[in-house]
Amino acid sequence: MKLDRGDAAHAGADASSHGLPRPTTWPVAMAGGITLTGWGIIASPVMLVAGVVLFAVSLGGWIGEVRHDRHEG
Repeated sequence: MKLDRGDAAHAGADASSHGLPRPTTWPVAMAGGITLTGWGIIASPVMLVAGVVLFAVSLGGWIGEVRHDRHEG
């Protein structure tokens, strides 16, 4: 089935009306924190601390954004 412009616009409206979250960079930052934590376990305590801090900040930011989005909608 081929979509024309009207169907594509309608599909976008359906996706947003079902409560899909908006894009965010927090998961990428959290992945970086997990990576640094793993690297820090092997290499250096400094990297371990940096990874844990980045992970914690990312988790807090992501949870805060989800809570904020839920209160808006």
